[in-house]
Amino acid sequence: MKLNPNNPVLKATDEQWYKLCAVLMHKLRVTEVRFQDSDFDGLTARFGGAACVSIAEEGREIVLRLHTMEEGEALARKHGGLPV
Repeated sequence: MKLNPNNPVLKATDEQWYKLCAVLMHKLRVTEVRFQDSDFDGLTARFGGAACVSIAEEGREIVLRLHTMEEGEALARKHGGLPV
């Protein structure tokens, strides 16, 4: 679910998720990533439910951050993505 679909960085990268994954894997120096049920369970446990990722442009960098859903919704409201 996109909490702030009008975010210009999200719009610019929306169809580029695979490139972001490729760069992330390159930075982590891995050529393969496997997801198991326990990975999703751990994420849910750590964030008390659903987690979300924010994307922002800071200078010449794209920054991804992991948040609780409540934090993500608050950020979306702050930046005009959800009603206040």
